[in-house]
Amino acid sequence: MANLHGNSQKNKIHPILRLTSQPKGAVWQRPKLIDAVDWANWLSLLDWPDGDRWVIIFNEPNHANEWGGQINPAEYAQILKEFSLKLHTKDPRFKILPAALDVAAGRTPETLPAKKYWQQVFAYLPNLNLVIDAWNSHAYPNPAFSAAPRIDKSNNIASYNFELDWYQGFYGQKWSKPIFITETGWSTKYLSQKQIKSYMEYAWQQVWSADQRIKSVNWFILNGSPGPFAHFSLASDQDLFNLWRLL
Repeated sequence: MANLHGNSQKNKIHPILRLTSQPKGAVWQRPKLIDAVDWANWLSLLDWPDGDRWVIIFNEPNHANEWGGQINPAEYAQILKEFSLKLHTKDPRFKILPAALDVAAGRTPETLPAKKYWQQVFAYLPNLNLVIDAWNSHAYPNPAFSAAPRIDKSNNIASYNFELDWYQGFYGQKWSKPIFITETGWSTKYLSQKQIKSYMEYAWQQVWSADQRIKSVNWFILNGSPGPFAHFSLASDQDLFNLWRLL
């Protein structure tokens, strides 16, 4: 059985687990409502560190290939509600994060804009604030994961503000719970390490650390080299890695 407790204590980190399904080629299969019971049982057997047990309910379902080849906000809303219920019932220490969306996605046969997707999820979950325990965002600096950090663009490092404006517009109330940024980072395809360092410092000091709602900011990816995500890899540059640790 995985020892999350020992590794977390040793490295002074707290795990955030993201659920996933089985891939079939390039497409991730859609989870089923009945899967929630098995996930709750299995996750409760892990040796968690003390405190809250944060779980993300799947990933970027506004991409068809992340959801069985089809975009289905209503079905995701059902899955989110059922998994939340089963996990909260199994152990109140479980805390639920929704899947973060790709806020840079446009309207294509394979993707749906995040605003449109969330509006449809909201329509099926009038009590969303009771279903999830924090907001989850992929706050990437787009386009091309290489833009300067800005807070006035929905596809940049403060994309969560736009998502929560949509939430407030639909429900008529402000979001009052924490925010998690579970993916962010700049690509070395178009930027130098010096530029990334400058952007990282600005984002942390001027935006993220200044927002008391933000509970966690997680870089994608710690070490993706060799592989298709090598250009995101934080560990590939010791100076950047050390800076991120200090931040």
